[in-house]
Amino acid sequence: MGGGAPYEDRIALEARWTEEKGLATEIAETRYQQGNFAEAEDFLRRLLKLENPNLNRALIQSKLVRSLSAQQKRPETISEARRFLETFPNSS
Repeated sequence: MGGGAPYEDRIALEARWTEEKGLATEIAETRYQQGNFAEAEDFLRRLLKLENPNLNRALIQSKLVRSLSAQQKRPETISEARRFLETFPNSS
């Protein structure tokens, strides 16, 4: 009756991924609230790379745009703002 181990491995990986995602979200939010926009940018970009349908991508992307703007990274701010508007045209 093999097959139990791959299932358990998958559950363990999903649990670890969930913890890492949660931690990255908390770190990104903390850095953003502290005004540490360079570190917030790093963690926000990491979050956007995740394939998790439960992430609030619109919120993450908007914070990324604001973090870039706060760092006066004009070309990147414009690029990410356009991407945000294209991806979330109904966001306010």
